[in-house]
Amino acid sequence: MNTESLIAPLSPAKSLAGWVIIIDASAYTDEINSKIPNSFHLVAGLPAFGKIANIVRELNCTRVGCLVAKGYRQQYQDLLSTHGIENSSESIDELIPRDIEDCQVMVVRGDMPLITKQTMLKLAGQHELMQSALTLLTVFGQSSESQVEVSRRNGVINSLVNPNSSVGSRGLKEIVSGVFAARSDLLSDSEIKAELHLDIFQLIHGLADACGNAQMRIDAYQVTEAGEMDTINDRETLASLEGRLRDRIRQWHMANGVTLRDPNSIYIDADVLIGSDTVIHPNVTIRSGSRIGSFCNIESNSVIEDSEIQDSVTIHSSTLTGTTIETGCTVGPFSHLRSGSYLARGVSVGTNVEMKSSRLGADSKVGHFAYLGDVTIGTNVNIGAGTVIANYDGSTKHQSSIGDRAFIGSNSVLISPITIGPDAMTAAGAIVTKDVEAGTLVMGMPARENNSNPDKEITG
Repeated sequence: MNTESLIAPLSPAKSLAGWVIIIDASAYTDEINSKIPNSFHLVAGLPAFGKIANIVRELNCTRVGCLVAKGYRQQYQDLLSTHGIENSSESIDELIPRDIEDCQVMVVRGDMPLITKQTMLKLAGQHELMQSALTLLTVFGQSSESQVEVSRRNGVINSLVNPNSSVGSRGLKEIVSGVFAARSDLLSDSEIKAELHLDIFQLIHGLADACGNAQMRIDAYQVTEAGEMDTINDRETLASLEGRLRDRIRQWHMANGVTLRDPNSIYIDADVLIGSDTVIHPNVTIRSGSRIGSFCNIESNSVIEDSEIQDSVTIHSSTLTGTTIETGCTVGPFSHLRSGSYLARGVSVGTNVEMKSSRLGADSKVGHFAYLGDVTIGTNVNIGAGTVIANYDGSTKHQSSIGDRAFIGSNSVLISPITIGPDAMTAAGAIVTKDVEAGTLVMGMPARENNSNPDKEITG
């Protein structure tokens, strides 16, 4: 039987339904040399507290709040809201529910990005199983002066001590992590009100003293993987935590059927989803907010951010931001699809193409060396090499549209706002300043309708 089983029966909860979760994002250390609180630093593409917020939402907790360091609440309220946290405060007291009777509260450190949902469920299950007033999440390790140790007698917790005040504190000890579960009525007790405004370890001391005085049960769940409890203290630990989290992310994707050709050179952020049988080549970065389907091929040196890519898409060494790509498309090499780009099924975007706020209809093609800005393009359209949609007049960006089956000749410049009708054509080098009717060929600078009758007068 392992140490974990001796200390706590293994009783994970199935969810955190009925629980109120408080993310303690108040920690700030001088060693990190930053104006940003520790919990707000990015780890694998997400702020450290945001990764924990994602976990508690997955586990269906009743409510989630965030404890923010004094003076930072207003500054970070929009970021907190982005991660689903509407309730924030500089005092835990304001986050304790008054409208939910007999609920359980879990306080989780926001600068602890490696903590897993399984550990949180086991802590909740232990707390519920033993019907404790307070259940601490502890770890067996080397203590320091800044940490708090658990003192046991006959296996039962009788007090919490600081290492410098304990007898024989050398060697490995059971250490309080700063994560705990407690009954809401304990946190609302008037005897510990003063502790609610202090740091997390002083609060835990106060809760333990209150439990001791009232002869209420204190329990602990001890994790076996000490690395889960590591916190962001300085830039070195931040880098270490990010490296370990990225290893975990890569392992998870490979276990789910994604091929990573050179895992250590591939950077995948924490909230990215990738379908099975997709192949990711070396030196690829896939950033937060991205979704990639199955049977895709992401070639080396591609960067994908906040984009949705459906099945059987190939990306050759290109950059995508805020882009949606339907099934069966190819992009690149060396293209840049900016925010608002949309490729319908079967589209081909070739070499050195830039798109912004534009939509390409099904089976359309943009060969190479083109700029498409603020344009809607129909189906089966061919955009020739060197085409420019001139969408900006120096003060305003204008919208244009190109109809189905149109053919835009190489080096054409379309001056927005303009409409090119279905089956219309522009000759190579045309400078198009006026709308082109369906089925019409225009050419020249400025472009005019092609006239097969040389005696006919051309106006305009």
